Amino acid sequence: MPCVRNEKTLKKCTKDSTENLKSLTDIIKNYQETCSEEAYEAKRAINPNDKDLCRFMHYDLNGVLEMKEQGIKEIISRCICNRNRHQYCISNEAVNTATEKLMDAKSLYPYSSHINKEFEYLYDKLKGIIGTVKGIGNSTLYDACIRLGWSYSPQIKPQHYVYVHRKLIKSAEAILGDKFSRIKEADRPAILRQKFIEAKKEFAELSALDIENLLCIYHKEILTIQGFTPMKKA
Repeated sequence: MPCVRNEKTLKKCTKDSTENLKSLTDIIKNYQETCSEEAYEAKRAINPNDKDLCRFMHYDLNGVLEMKEQGIKEIISRCICNRNRHQYCISNEAVNTATEKLMDAKSLYPYSSHINKEFEYLYDKLKGIIGTVKGIGNSTLYDACIRLGWSYSPQIKPQHYVYVHRKLIKSAEAILGDKFSRIKEADRPAILRQKFIEAKKEFAELSALDIENLLCIYHKEILTIQGFTPMKKA
């Protein structure tokens, strides 16, 4: 669930700064400066009404927190689908069906308390409820988990695994090389965060959530820098 790239508003997206990204170290540093939670909070502190804030992943996540006084069905629907982000192509039928299914799972309602629960617990629970809904793929399932987990107390975030889907798989493969494998622990499309750290120690400075965000935002730059050639299928 990345912040949206826009060449007119984000420093990292200007032509000059993009051309200055010559290594994974440069990309990680650029991400920390322009797309991390710290960058978001710094920008919001300067001007909480800055329209560019909506381009950050954390704007989307915090948006769920700000809906607490609204109806539970509307909040759940927003967790499943934010048409201002990735989910603009999902059918209303898919969103409505997934919302109705999740309405029956009161233990997973937004703002619930889930002590000592990890992200894999939430992912598996949600997958079992809405994973079979036509139109709800891995990317939407992951984003719904992120939004729900962000609303919980304490928050539930990815820690051990980096969840990859679509083009993020190629980004991960380009970085990990021979270490790459699309791990499906309990049918989860995820890769151990530790693999990224072993490939580039600077990844230790990023959470699993941030690494996923980086893989999407800097997809083209990663492929170029790494001279990526897709692995041949056996």
